[in-house]
Amino acid sequence: MTVLCPNAFQLYSISSFAKCIKEDYLVGTYLEVSIDTCVLECMLRTQCNAVNYEVRYLKCGLFSEDAVFRKRSKSENCVLVLKANMTIPLELPVPPCTDGQRRNPQTHVCEYRECPRLHLDNGIINGGMVDIGSESTFVCNPLYQEVNMETHTECLTNGSWRYIPACECIHSYENLGCYADRRNRALKGKNFFDPAMTHELCFSFCCGYTFIMIESNDECYCGNELTYNVSRSDSECQAECLGDPTQICGGYWRGTLFRII
Repeated sequence: MTVLCPNAFQLYSISSFAKCIKEDYLVGTYLEVSIDTCVLECMLRTQCNAVNYEVRYLKCGLFSEDAVFRKRSKSENCVLVLKANMTIPLELPVPPCTDGQRRNPQTHVCEYRECPRLHLDNGIINGGMVDIGSESTFVCNPLYQEVNMETHTECLTNGSWRYIPACECIHSYENLGCYADRRNRALKGKNFFDPAMTHELCFSFCCGYTFIMIESNDECYCGNELTYNVSRSDSECQAECLGDPTQICGGYWRGTLFRII
């Protein structure tokens, strides 16, 4: 079904009348508006990829995802319009952009400035709103704490967040020096490789484990028992961490070993 909204000079196609997107991906909502207004709001937002419009309540939902659906109740009537099916004819005039908006080169419309979606390693962001003036709260996972003890942030008028949260491990680790490793590994907990490896990155990944070993520039290993306890000369651990060349990240089959304090 294709619809023309003459006031907004927009065309859009309705994809479904019965697909409700998960609330986890909601980035904006409006009450008592028309579906035409709902679609136009999505066209003006960079992070909106679909709208759900509930005809019964005149409720507009803007979503960042367009293919992640939830179970629909019998009373719901979720009209789905994908951003890919929203266009503005090039031959029709478009208004000039005002302060705080920018023109989208594909749709030729002015877009509201909004903040990028927040992401928090080792924590949870509560609320996915990205509108100017919206607020998001956050909490770190167990064994972690926010580095500056912050609990919330706001989306400022310049399209940036007042504060970007970060979670760090509540434990500290002492450097035990250089130790040998072997093929069946001295630490058998979990591990990962990262081209931006640093001590802090490995500590965060292994938070709570008794021992941590960093090897060969970019390898991080965790464990609660050191199954191969063979110390080596520090001269055998001279590999610079790929994410911070001022730090040492073991060597060839040699690891810089840390223990929880």
